[in-house]
Amino acid sequence: MKEVIININGELKTLNVSLVFASRNPKTNQFSISLSYSEFEQQKWIRLFCDEEETDALISGIREGNLTDLRQYKAQEVI
Repeated sequence: MKEVIININGELKTLNVSLVFASRNPKTNQFSISLSYSEFEQQKWIRLFCDEEETDALISGIREGNLTDLRQYKAQEVI
């Protein structure tokens, strides 16, 4: 996978993503895409919030390297 650019709390980050998959919160029915990346030899996660209709296109675009600018999606670090 290629690098992607995300916006977390107004800070732009460039990540080299190693894993991408869709998830859904069963309580809120909110869809998101989870991105895994390494930073200082530690695995970290980012959640991008999106509509259900967007998930498949976003995942395939990220995996194929065709979609690199994800600044328009709300992102949250998963701790």
